[in-house]
Amino acid sequence: YAVLQRPDGHVVRSPAEAGAPGEPLRARVSEGEFTVRVDGGGDG
Repeated sequence: YAVLQRPDGHVVRSPAEAGAPGEPLRARVSEGEFTVRVDGGGDG
């Protein structure tokens, strides 16, 4: 699994907390981390 964090450090717990489309999120996984962006295409 991955832990997603907004730029302010807030941990994303639901699609509604992810932010605006295009906003970067930090994806933390067991072997490191990488950046992803909010798509806005999901229905939550």
